[in-house]
Amino acid sequence: MLIGCMLWRIGEALDLFEQIVWAREHAFEAVAFWTCAGRAGEWQGFDAARATPAETERLRAALGPFACVELHAAVALTEGTLPELLRAVAFAGELGAATVTLHIDEAGPGALLALHEAAEAAGVQIGLELTRDYELAMREATPRIGLTLDVGHVSFEGGAGYREFGSMAGLIRHMGDRLIHVHAHDYDGEADHLPIGAGRVDWGEIAGALRESGYSGVACLELNPDRATPEQILGSRDRLRELLG
Repeated sequence: MLIGCMLWRIGEALDLFEQIVWAREHAFEAVAFWTCAGRAGEWQGFDAARATPAETERLRAALGPFACVELHAAVALTEGTLPELLRAVAFAGELGAATVTLHIDEAGPGALLALHEAAEAAGVQIGLELTRDYELAMREATPRIGLTLDVGHVSFEGGAGYREFGSMAGLIRHMGDRLIHVHAHDYDGEADHLPIGAGRVDWGEIAGALRESGYSGVACLELNPDRATPEQILGSRDRLRELLG
């Protein structure tokens, strides 16, 4: 398994390219970022819709040393946002990214099929970040669409996202090889995107289930920059490496 870092802001480093350098210098194998500008002064992504070819090429070159890159789509999937998401998938292909994660509010099978076809053309996978209705990510007709498991979010409301499977491990076993990406952070019952070990998530159980399932993708730290210092990001990286082996 690879350990990745979501690039929002790292300490005082707001500029995305500065964050990329930091992640490379601190031995992260993968990175992720949002396909939008972010929020001025608070966090930064990459505005794929407005980027020039030169800016895109600069980003592609900066990402070259990483084994895997994930894009987090700026909008949730609805029938109205489908064109924007199709462009994000094509953009991922231009960058050589492996995965595009997106949330889903509502969409029929036609929208998922269109996204699958775009992913196939771009050579990427799409991970639906779900807390229910997991079968949307397991349809035989759309093998390029799988699940991004957000460990913190499925733990909301006493584990509502995995309760029907008995445990987080049960959910991981249920998804099998359709689990294509993992967002890693802790949750203490009130706040999420916390450093690993700062909440109540059972990381030993998760690590065991991921190894049992044969998962070989990325566990990407998704830590709120207001709740995790650079030192805590690195501590979480080390803890994940210890757990995931």
